[in-house]
Amino acid sequence: MDELSGPVVGIALVLASVFVPTIFIPGITGRLYQQFAITVAISVMLSAFNALTLSPALSALLLRPKTETRGPLGKFFGYFNRYFERSTDSFVRWSGDLIRKAAVVLVLLVVAGLAAWLFGAHLPTSFLPDEDQGYVYINMQLPNAASLERTSAAAKQVEDVLAKTPGVEYTTSVVGFSLLSVVRTTYNAFFWVSLKPWGERTNRAEQYQEIKTRLNQELGRLPQGTVFSFSPPAIPGVGTAGGVTFVLEDRAGRNVQFLANNVAKFLAAARKRPEIGMVSTTFVPSVPQEYINVDRD
Repeated sequence: MDELSGPVVGIALVLASVFVPTIFIPGITGRLYQQFAITVAISVMLSAFNALTLSPALSALLLRPKTETRGPLGKFFGYFNRYFERSTDSFVRWSGDLIRKAAVVLVLLVVAGLAAWLFGAHLPTSFLPDEDQGYVYINMQLPNAASLERTSAAAKQVEDVLAKTPGVEYTTSVVGFSLLSVVRTTYNAFFWVSLKPWGERTNRAEQYQEIKTRLNQELGRLPQGTVFSFSPPAIPGVGTAGGVTFVLEDRAGRNVQFLANNVAKFLAAARKRPEIGMVSTTFVPSVPQEYINVDRD
């Protein structure tokens, strides 16, 4: 331990100093690496603590001279040791053969690389693939300035659809709020849909993608407004809807119409991009309003 303590501490500190700063990287890159960096840094420090405390104690116990164990337990240990020795000898023999036949190993490496390239070329890709986290979001937007009573009635129809959908267990509805825009309005509603536990959803109709597809088909037929379901982000903080969020700002300080025209131009250009599946905005510049001048006297 006198010879090993210094290198163990040094290695742990070096690895931690490499991964800890990545926790503070801003933006999407930081969110992608944050969990990995925290896990590695904590694991390295726990490993160093274990190497300096528990491992020496275990070594003292394992290296202590042992008497031969008899009885059923001794037979089991003897069988295990013989099997382990045979496995070790086989591994060493195979390793030696592969070292002497490096050309065969290189050929196998090339074949594995080609197979990985073929699989990667044919499998679909995504920025953040959907994961079955046990729940799904639903957003509903009615025509601008629709009343709260009208929104509540439409939300009741959405709840009826969810109650008849296989795999759905609970639904929490919030009328007058949208998580996408984080704005309270009379013409928005949002739904948190909890699915049944994974072990109970054994049928194909109860699988995550099947539930989402069926919900979007059923909700798309509702004439009251725009209703759609979407997945929560695979990594918390990376997009409200599991995609990419974008903020368009009017740095010139012009009027609302100027901003609305540029938002329309941006959406039209974004919808032409083949890599973008769906793009929408929470900016609504044409909501009817009434201004009341109250005579307080």
